[in-house]
Amino acid sequence: MKHSTSTFCVLFVAVITIFGFSACNRTSYTVDVTVSDIFNGEKAYLYDVITEEELDSADVTNGKLKFSGEVDSTRIVALVGASYTPVMFFLEPGKIKIDADSNVVSGTKLNDALNDFVHNEELQALADECENIRAGIYAAESDEEQLAIVDRYDEANAKLQEYLKKECLDMYDEHRKDLLGAYVLTIVSQSLSVSELEEILSDADPVVRNFKPIDDIYKSLKSSESTQPGHHYVDLNGIDYATGKPATLSSMIDGKIAVVDFWASWCRPCREEIVSNLIGVFNDYKDKGVVVVGVDVSDDAEDHDKAVKELNIQYPQLIDSENLAGETYGISSIPQIMLIDRDGNIVARDLRGNDVRTAIDKLLAE
Repeated sequence: MKHSTSTFCVLFVAVITIFGFSACNRTSYTVDVTVSDIFNGEKAYLYDVITEEELDSADVTNGKLKFSGEVDSTRIVALVGASYTPVMFFLEPGKIKIDADSNVVSGTKLNDALNDFVHNEELQALADECENIRAGIYAAESDEEQLAIVDRYDEANAKLQEYLKKECLDMYDEHRKDLLGAYVLTIVSQSLSVSELEEILSDADPVVRNFKPIDDIYKSLKSSESTQPGHHYVDLNGIDYATGKPATLSSMIDGKIAVVDFWASWCRPCREEIVSNLIGVFNDYKDKGVVVVGVDVSDDAEDHDKAVKELNIQYPQLIDSENLAGETYGISSIPQIMLIDRDGNIVARDLRGNDVRTAIDKLLAE
């Protein structure tokens, strides 16, 4: 499930000196990049993250490459092709330095601040803890041990998200009038309620209010609000994986208690949840009037087919061929697992691990 108008008014003042020429060049930038030697001979590109426009390209030579030009407003860009993962930074006037191998960007105001944010030691420690816990899931020797590890991961991830939210809001307070403020707000917005985000935006600078990813997240939150527990689920059109024919979510639920898992083949936590939890839920509850349905929100048919076979998924799958599930349900991250009762009302969202079984048992007991 992958995310502007002008942000800074950078004045170009032509000063006519006694020698009769313009001596001011406040919009120029240079980007000097250090690259691992294994990328020598490769072509690297700069892309605008918001518009996906290709801005420039250069060849990697002797572990280095350079970009230069003019920029009339700060842009969020990605350097692609000089490392295994894209390097995001702010393209702004000045001399920008990038170590693509270590993802360190410095040299200008916003990039220095972004670098401090990205390389926050406590944040990194919490992220490493989550990854270390997650790595033990497949090494577990029983389903019970796997579920216990998933629960530990969820606890660690909750701490990570809480700390990340605090850091983002602190950074936003320091950068309310620039693109870094808009960027960190997109990160924290997904953990806010609609009213919380509306309060922040009510007195936000235009650079924040007009930032397209913020607007997209706001719309997503509004959709999520209307599909929270207590509301009737919204039907979806797609392709039934088993038959290859058009189908709907309603046809797969058919008046039963339903566990609906929004997922994708490339999502590692999704695959872990399926193997460690949902397959067991399907087998244990299928004779109790409970169905499990997977909704693939971001795959082509070939990738979905490969994942279903690799994971040995036996329950029904709806491929979101119209790419509307995320927008309809305001899904900002996957897996998104929800429980729907026989009347079609959403009972719970954001379920993981043992919480899925607990919610089902409670509903069956009513």
